[in-house]
Amino acid sequence: MKNKILYMLISVAVAIGIWMYVITVVSPESEKTYYNIPVVLNNESVLNDKGLMIVTEKIPTVTLKLRGNRSDLNSLKNSDITLIADLSRINDDGVQTLTYSISYPGNFASNAFEELSRSPGLITVEIVEWSTKEVPVVVNPVGEVPPEYISYTEPGDITLDREKITITGPKEVVDQITQARVDVTLTNQTQTISQSYRYTLCNAQDEPVDAAKIQVNVAEVNVTLKIQRFKVLQLVVDIDTQGSSIDASVFHKFFTRDSIKVAGSDNALENLGDTLTLGKVTIAEIFNTSTFVFDVPALPDMIHDVTNTEQVTVTITFPGMSYMQYTVKDFTLTNVPEGMTPVIDTAAIPLTFFGPEEKIAQLLQEDFEFEVEAVVDMANAAIDKNTNVIKAQIRITTPGFEDVNIIGVRDVYVGWEDTSAAQE
Repeated sequence: MKNKILYMLISVAVAIGIWMYVITVVSPESEKTYYNIPVVLNNESVLNDKGLMIVTEKIPTVTLKLRGNRSDLNSLKNSDITLIADLSRINDDGVQTLTYSISYPGNFASNAFEELSRSPGLITVEIVEWSTKEVPVVVNPVGEVPPEYISYTEPGDITLDREKITITGPKEVVDQITQARVDVTLTNQTQTISQSYRYTLCNAQDEPVDAAKIQVNVAEVNVTLKIQRFKVLQLVVDIDTQGSSIDASVFHKFFTRDSIKVAGSDNALENLGDTLTLGKVTIAEIFNTSTFVFDVPALPDMIHDVTNTEQVTVTITFPGMSYMQYTVKDFTLTNVPEGMTPVIDTAAIPLTFFGPEEKIAQLLQEDFEFEVEAVVDMANAAIDKNTNVIKAQIRITTPGFEDVNIIGVRDVYVGWEDTSAAQE
């Protein structure tokens, strides 16, 4: 039994030795197939200089069958084999056929391998005309901010870190592209947006273009889009009733714009009222003209007029009311100080009667008689030799005209004559 085991081991060793002899001495050469070896496409820049570019998406691959020393073949890997095709030979667009060369690492003899077959023998590439241009970046707001906020989405209000994108690719695709559209979502946004966005290359109809073969100089664009809270200010015009009892509500005001929208910081808006006064007009001015043009007053710091309103035209009417001119020449003096004789230096006071149309129409009738009382009350007059200005109290005493207001300057100039010495 011991001899059998020994003989078996010797037999195996002899067999291995014979096999090694056969493959290294008797038959040292062998064959091997290498699959999916990529082809390197050289001189693409030369192709571009000709106004052409390669658009083949998949890198060509080749299968090689080689013969050589068995040990060399076993040492050679796919990555050791270099296949090179020269693109500089191409001068036209379309599908082009190219040959390719094969090279091996320097640690193998130049004749170490015999090429038995290559598949395919030639490679094909797709060539198109090449083009480059700049297209503008266009921000496309999507959705709306909450109702009490405003977004500044006009092109001049949006800040971009670059205004244009450079695109390079097949001419037929490049020619279709007119803009780089950035979609910015505004929904539920209450703060100013400042961040980078990817963009979509679109045609003139704002439709996305298949840009898989397009190269760009940047992948993203930074967009700053301001968002602020706003409030509406009602525009107001004050009417000076000139000391009369006229209710200003009888005047109807029509604005070319009756409000403006303003935006700013929360603190600035909190300190702002709900109205903005354009100015003041007197009743006498309204009688002369019914149309007034007001400049919008300057707003406080940190407040911006979103409507950009510079002027507002206001038309003021008084429906159902009318007016007439009247001059008072007779005055009644009361409460004259003892020992002083007043001398009225005012000859007449021009007035305007303002009231319901039917009442003014009556006063304008030539045969209608009415009485006007002009009282100069001396009770509070200063007693000296100088001229004093006293307001005359004027009213229509004819019954039924209590609702007619009297408007105008009522100053009466009163001088003094001292009669106390003469009486002594």
